[in-house]
Formats: sequence, structure tokens, C-alpha cells
Amino acid sequence: MSSEKKPESRLRGLPRLARNIIESLILRAYATSLIALILGLSYLAFRYLIVALLVPPPPSTVLAASSGRAPTEALGVTRRNLAPGQAMRLPHARLSHHHRLDYWTQDDIGNNCTTSGCHAPLPHARAKETRAFLNMHATSIHCGVCHMQSQDQPLRAAWYDVQTGREASAPAVLLAYNLIQQSHDDARRTAEFRRALLDHLRQAYVESDKNPELGFLIEHLDALDESSVAFRDLVRHSAVLLPRHFRGEYGRKIALVDPDTGGPLLRHPNTDAAILRFLGSATELSGSRRKEALAAIHPLRREVPLQCRDCHVRDSSQLDFAALQYGPSRVDALTASIVFTMIQHIAEGRPFHLPQLLDAKNAPQ
Repeated sequence: MSSEKKPESRLRGLPRLARNIIESLILRAYATSLIALILGLSYLAFRYLIVALLVPPPPSTVLAASSGRAPTEALGVTRRNLAPGQAMRLPHARLSHHHRLDYWTQDDIGNNCTTSGCHAPLPHARAKETRAFLNMHATSIHCGVCHMQSQDQPLRAAWYDVQTGREASAPAVLLAYNLIQQSHDDARRTAEFRRALLDHLRQAYVESDKNPELGFLIEHLDALDESSVAFRDLVRHSAVLLPRHFRGEYGRKIALVDPDTGGPLLRHPNTDAAILRFLGSATELSGSRRKEALAAIHPLRREVPLQCRDCHVRDSSQLDFAALQYGPSRVDALTASIVFTMIQHIAEGRPFHLPQLLDAKNAPQ
């Protein structure tokens, strides 16, 4: 047997008083350590809470350092504090930082709202609860769709080329997606289907300024036989991949149709002189004079812009998505999703109960 004694045995060998003192010191040390740990963690928690609430965090290093994104000094400037014309001169942040999109949207040369120097490419900044959703619309829809008056019900709308401002066909990436949805049955994916799909994707590749993800997809589809399992799997993957490229990467946007010219309505008519006057004296205008100047450069402005429920709703949508060559599955996604009701409730400050997110039939209207 070992001659070493366990700690308990050693303590029992000490006088009762000494044993009590040692046990008391051990308990006090343990309690003191526990109290110090709790106090330290509480301090860190309260410090984090106070700092997070009272001291603005620095801009993301990824956002500030990446090429083509806003400089650090510009990220803290609110839209309201920018002088007219300054918004367009400041670089803008890529949507990928906030919306998990891989590429920045193409510049819209035809959109006079931004090229005039009045509004930023991502103009919605007032309500932080909804501005991300609203700004995503700016990547595929002209400002006038929601903000310009129209007597048409539903709205007369058409696609236009962001580089030329002229009416254009539907984006090739959308047509490729429609083709996949129409040919959901593997038996329908023939050599003709393969050729048509590759034609659409090659056009989308050009329209997206040679997006490498689309290029990779084209390369592999072109190398596979349409009867192979690998081809069918890649087509199914494409049905998930292509909607990621529906936000402004295809050189097209939706605009209202000008009733006078029949072309896309991309600017308020006859406002060039009013815009120059406003930009030259905006800092000196206030009150009623500022309202008059703004009214002069927005003669077609809606008093209340369109809301989510005006377009993202079945049967009574202001936009005829089918006429814009959205396929049935995409129309259903744009008009039937409960997410749009949720965003509308957020915008109106109304409660939205998350369990109803999965039950569209019982969702509040």
C-alpha cells in the first residue's frame, strides 16, 4: 500500500481548529474567485451594452477597404446631410456587403434621378427598418415605377437598357430561368432545349459584363450531353443559381411606358432648367421656397409612392409580371410570398407574428 495520504486524511490528522481554518480559507477563496468572475463578466457585459448604444461602431473593414466601396469618412454621412449633387460624387457600397450578392449592379446611365446629381444610386435611407428592401428594388426597377404618377391600371411597363435608355427585350438570364422552369421534366430536356439554354446564358454572360459564375455554368453545360445525369443535375442547380442574378446584373431595368412617346419614362419632363436652379441654390432654400423648387423638378411625383401590397399581391398587382416575361413560377414567387406582407407590416409599424410566416393562409393582410 502507498504511504502517501489523501488530502482528507492529512486534514483529519491536524488539530480540529487548524482544520476548520484551512477549510474556511478554501471556501472563502472559492467564493471570492466566483464573485470576481461574476463582477468581471457583468462589467464586460454592461460596458459592451453601453458602448454599443452610445458610441457608433466603426465601419466594417471589409466594406471600407474593398475596391469600389465607400471610403470610411463617407460611411457616417447620412443622406439628409448631403448637399444636392454630392450623393452622386460619393462612391457607393456594394450590395454584397448587406445582401450577400457577389457583384455590384451596373450603372444606370438613363436614370435622370441619379445622373442629375440629386439622388444616390441607392436612394432609400430614411427608414432603417425597410431601406434594404427598398434599395434592392433600385437594382432592377426605375425610380418612376413607384414614384411617378400613371393613369394606367395595371401600370404599363417595359424593360429598358441601362446603357442606352432605350426599350429592350427581357433580360436573357430571366429567359434562361423561364426555359428551365418550363422544362422541369427531365424528358423535355432535349438537344433543342440545351441549345436554347446555352444561347440565353451566353447572352446573359455578355449582358452581365462576363460574370464568372455564369461563365462557369456555360462552360460545364456546353461540355455535357443533355441525356447525362450530370447535365440534369447541373440544370437543377441552375434553377437555384440564376435568381441570384436577377438584381441588376443583366443591363436591364423595368420602367413605366411614356404615354406620349411609347418609350421608357426615365425622367420628369421639361425639368432640366429647374434642376440646375435647384442645385445652384438648394442650400439657400428653406420652407415653402424649397417645396416649390422640389415640386418644379418632380411634376409627375406621386404624393404617396407605391407600397409592397400594390405590386406583390395576387390578381390585383399594379405590375403585370407576366407581360414583362416573368414565368409562372417567378410570378407566383413575386405575388404570393408571405415575406412581402411581413415587410409591409414592418413599414407600417404593425406587428407580424413569425409563426404565420409558414402559414400564408392565416397570415394577416
